[in-house]
Amino acid sequence: MKKKACVLLSSITLIASLAGCTNTSGAAEENAKQFLTWIYTTDENERYTEFMNNVVAGDEDSMNECLDAFYENVEDIVEEDILDALTANRIPMKYDELYLNDHVTVEDITLSKAEDKYDYTVNAHYGSGDLSFTGMIGLGDDQKINYFYDSSK
Repeated sequence: MKKKACVLLSSITLIASLAGCTNTSGAAEENAKQFLTWIYTTDENERYTEFMNNVVAGDEDSMNECLDAFYENVEDIVEEDILDALTANRIPMKYDELYLNDHVTVEDITLSKAEDKYDYTVNAHYGSGDLSFTGMIGLGDDQKINYFYDSSK
């Protein structure tokens, strides 16, 4: 009887630990998908339109607030140095400028584990066509994005 109880307890512990690992991986992939959707969806929540309206009006304080708003949706899931690099390189603003009149919407994201990072493919739709973005994204132990590379230039 004690042996059966030990086996049952061991099995429950193993299942619980495996479920915990799955949840961690699931959270990481969910953060990656949220981040990639944010990057590639143009003018999400009218972020670029609002920014440009303030540029035209010459309202520097509002422009700075809009710039902060560009990144607030992902601050909790992106490492600080990656957020700094995105800001310095004006991403996602570059995509917003490039596809503003065609409004890109993300349709599907595929992630493939590649060692300690994920290869990604983002399939998107714009105006009258389809786009595909590819690259690599990394996540730290805290499930925050710690690496981003867009290879679809």
